[in-house]
Amino acid sequence: MKPRLILVLVLLVVAPVALLTVLGARIARDDREIAAHRWRDLVAARLVAVDDQVREFLQAHIRPFTEYSWDEAETGKVSDALTATGLVRQLFVIGDDGMLMFPKLSAESSTKDREFFQRTTELWRSRDPLFHPPDAIASPGDTPAMDPSPDATPFQQTPLDSGGLRLASGWYTWHWSDGLNFIFWWRDGQGHTVGIELERMRLIADIVGVLPDTAPEEAASERIVLTDSHGNTLYQWGNYESRDEARPVYTLPLSPPLSAWTLNYYGPPDMLAAAGGRAVWFNLAAGGAAISIALAGLALYLYRESSREMREAARRVTFVNQVSHELKTPLTNIRMYAELLEDELAGDPRAARSLGVIVSESQRLSRLIGNILTFSRRQRRALALHPKPGCIEKTVRAVLERARPALEARGMKVCFECADGDQAAFDADALEQILNNLINNVEKYAADGGYLGMRLCRDGDMAILTVEDRGPGIPNGEYERIFQPFYRLSNKISDGVTGTGIGLALSRELARLHGGDLRVIHGDGGAVFELRLHAPVARGVAT
Repeated sequence: MKPRLILVLVLLVVAPVALLTVLGARIARDDREIAAHRWRDLVAARLVAVDDQVREFLQAHIRPFTEYSWDEAETGKVSDALTATGLVRQLFVIGDDGMLMFPKLSAESSTKDREFFQRTTELWRSRDPLFHPPDAIASPGDTPAMDPSPDATPFQQTPLDSGGLRLASGWYTWHWSDGLNFIFWWRDGQGHTVGIELERMRLIADIVGVLPDTAPEEAASERIVLTDSHGNTLYQWGNYESRDEARPVYTLPLSPPLSAWTLNYYGPPDMLAAAGGRAVWFNLAAGGAAISIALAGLALYLYRESSREMREAARRVTFVNQVSHELKTPLTNIRMYAELLEDELAGDPRAARSLGVIVSESQRLSRLIGNILTFSRRQRRALALHPKPGCIEKTVRAVLERARPALEARGMKVCFECADGDQAAFDADALEQILNNLINNVEKYAADGGYLGMRLCRDGDMAILTVEDRGPGIPNGEYERIFQPFYRLSNKISDGVTGTGIGLALSRELARLHGGDLRVIHGDGGAVFELRLHAPVARGVAT
């Protein structure tokens, strides 16, 4: 089997499978990305639900304090009561004039109050908008004048919402010592601003109390970690174990006032994407295997059919080759005796015409057999030339003389011009076979033109022989195709003409083996063939 055919069959299997693999990889990648996005959306929704739970807890936890309305006479008792809850660290009240009313900052202030002012120093000095009397008109950034009295401390503006309205309550957070601290403030019915500083550790404990627990039997599929502003773990739940350097798959900051705290989700990377990818790859692998088996079966079938046809073709060629060899000897004898009879019966015109037909047809049959045998040697890669010194002009004239009777019988005029009569090294048998094929084509296709012309000249070591006729010619698009084995022109030219279609292919092959070429060139009319042979002049040999 020819390597080219094997390569074609391999490509028939490999190319579709490779294309399917590439397309499958793209589909799997896209499916993985879609699954990853869906999984991250689910994780985000899970963390958002936790954030909503924490926010609702804070609102419910703080709401009871907003019911307090400041009464100077009861402030001390209320402060003690709030502090006793364990959640409130300090109570403070700002009057409607923006001055601190409780606790008083003075030389007699308690240690607890002084520690409060020390912790909140930046709060009173900050330019960030915080508190402001409700009847004051100020824009963000304005600061009331400082009261020199040690018993009064001015505050900043109240926060404004996006519409420019002063808020009725809010949060203020700041860093002190080793953690985040919280103040919640609100307006009472008398225009006072009341605020409470929360116990940070108690607030963390209460928040942790509403977060989910880790069930011992829970699958190790995820772990959620709550971290503070420094990245320290405050609480975590879930059984998934990750490496120390592993980064969270998804992070979500909590809603204010806990914006500095973050929920971090740890789990198998792209768990759903990996599952989806495996499913897609399994389906693609199964489909690819099925297609590969089908294509391999098709390739095997084509291989067997091609091998069978090639064996049959080889047997036919062998048979034709053997038959041609068997016919060659009796055909030679027929032609030889016909030529002898032609000489003996030269005086009988009728007999001479009959014998001329026998000689002409035997010569034609000899050329066909010669082409078949040459083509057979070419198929076996055994075609070779044997150049010998000789005269190209004499060889051409000898071929023309043998073909002249048949050509003239068709009413054709034969002309030969020669500008090269030197001795040269060439294969006379190959040249005769080429000329016989060209002349035979003129006789079959261009007899109506009534002319066959040949010109022989030399260009260095190349002998150039031009063969032309005045027949219907060859279409431009067919200049190369006519040299393909078994190819014949359309019926427009070849109606009623028979042939094997290998004559021109063999002629070009012989010319190229001879170091030259055979091609069609443009002419004034009809077909023009140019034969070039590498035939160096034999120096020192008499012509």
